[in-house]
Amino acid sequence: MKIEDVKSVAIIGAGNMGHQLALLSAMRGYETTCTDVNSEILKKAGDFADGYLRGRVEKGKLSAEDAEKARGRLRFTGSLKEAVEKTDYVIEAAVESLEIKRKLFADLDAFAPPHAILATNSSRIVSSRIANATRRPGKVCNLHFFNPALVMKLVEVVSAPHCDEDTVAVS
Repeated sequence: MKIEDVKSVAIIGAGNMGHQLALLSAMRGYETTCTDVNSEILKKAGDFADGYLRGRVEKGKLSAEDAEKARGRLRFTGSLKEAVEKTDYVIEAAVESLEIKRKLFADLDAFAPPHAILATNSSRIVSSRIANATRRPGKVCNLHFFNPALVMKLVEVVSAPHCDEDTVAVS
């Protein structure tokens, strides 16, 4: 897979980092789905996106047309399967628990298309501790965005021996 092949992104977790990553992805032109197990957090994420885009337009940083297009590319769902079943790239931004991440990556592996890359935004849990929970360890990597993701223009891609060269190149 090449970066040009990535058309859709799924963000897992709508908390502080997840909702920013979802909005950033949609603003960069990707069809984006954000999911979370907590419906209240999902609603807050949608409200944040609406307010952020409106504020960018009011400040003259974004045209109303671009804001509308970005919001049209962004959707929220409580269903993990629905969020990832047609995606090209998954970014997990869930709680920092190895047990939870391993379970989540096993589910992502089952639900996401075989070509999809599965990335964790974790800064402290390396992908080598998660990759073997999937049948695609070569497509698992760390993709660590710095907070606040909508402001910081810095992303750390962490390769590991299990990562395919294409996974690192696309990330």
